[in-house]
Amino acid sequence: MMTFRLLEVNLSTGEKKVIDVSEDFRKYIGGRGYGGKLLWDRVPQGADPLSEENILYFGVGPITGFLGSLTNVSAKSPLTFLRGQSNLNGRFGIELIYAGYNAGLLLLGKSPEPAYLYIKNGEVEIRNARHLWGEQNLKAQQMLHKELREELDDQNFRILTIGPAGEHRVRNATISTEFSIRCACAT
Repeated sequence: MMTFRLLEVNLSTGEKKVIDVSEDFRKYIGGRGYGGKLLWDRVPQGADPLSEENILYFGVGPITGFLGSLTNVSAKSPLTFLRGQSNLNGRFGIELIYAGYNAGLLLLGKSPEPAYLYIKNGEVEIRNARHLWGEQNLKAQQMLHKELREELDDQNFRILTIGPAGEHRVRNATISTEFSIRCACAT
């Protein structure tokens, strides 16, 4: 029987661990259902959605990589103060599965400085993103794409960004993905 592995990263402490969540992942049927369970279990009632008590979960569904490429994003919504969930297309969820995290990615806490998460061949790093702070999503993705392409001599990676709206805690900010792949020629 398949094992479902969740990458959990605490941005406050820097702790990273991989957890076998097979029983719950099967019970709650993939990323959307498991995201609801994580919110129920991990976010205290009355928690401020913009505090480090909230979670940010990127869940993949049972057919991601076979028939689809949907990634479900779950957190307590800063706009409604209820369960917030959204979906993003693109290859991010598939890449999580290829990296070995077929139950997704759970972010906890709050980084003391602008940061991004780097995942490659079992290596997970929280890296400084001060140089990306304040940049629009497209520009930030192009900058990071160029930086990582030079470091890795590879173009097979995915990038998610929040841009200035997310940095300044705008309550309806979005997560953007894969601008750099389609627009890398604009640099």
